[in-house]
Amino acid sequence: MSDVLEGTSPASGLTFGTPVMGIGIDGKYHSAKLIDSDQFEVEEVNVPSAGAAAVITLPARGTDLANVITGVAYSYDAAPTAGGLTIADGSDTVFSLDITAGGENVILWSPPRKGKPNRAMVITLLDGGSVQGKLNVMGSWIEHSPMVGQFLFNDPLESGLIPLFF
Repeated sequence: MSDVLEGTSPASGLTFGTPVMGIGIDGKYHSAKLIDSDQFEVEEVNVPSAGAAAVITLPARGTDLANVITGVAYSYDAAPTAGGLTIADGSDTVFSLDITAGGENVILWSPPRKGKPNRAMVITLLDGGSVQGKLNVMGSWIEHSPMVGQFLFNDPLESGLIPLFF
């Protein structure tokens, strides 16, 4: 993929590009990709035997690094007994959903959902009784996420952006 915004000039039909720039973790300017592929990872799927919970753990990545996901896909092969889906960010449950029917479902977030820095994210499809559940995390990555709003810069929205003063 190109690191430019691409388009076509209406007058000439020629393709042109304008670089998209951003500041990297290293504090230097870099061209930024607008859309990048997200490689499949075996850690993003869990298919346990019937009667067991499906659990995916995205480990804590270190100071100022947070787990990000765009969604989850799950299924039960029949109606579960006390089925459900939970997402924990560290010790905090940040998402909880009861599931009463069998079949598949997809939950997508736009914008993607991000955990707090240096916390594991645990996604659990609850044990549905004697049925088999399957769980997939969609679009997971690690994002540099300094806690800027708590220190020198007032960032109440926790945007992760560093304000520039000129």
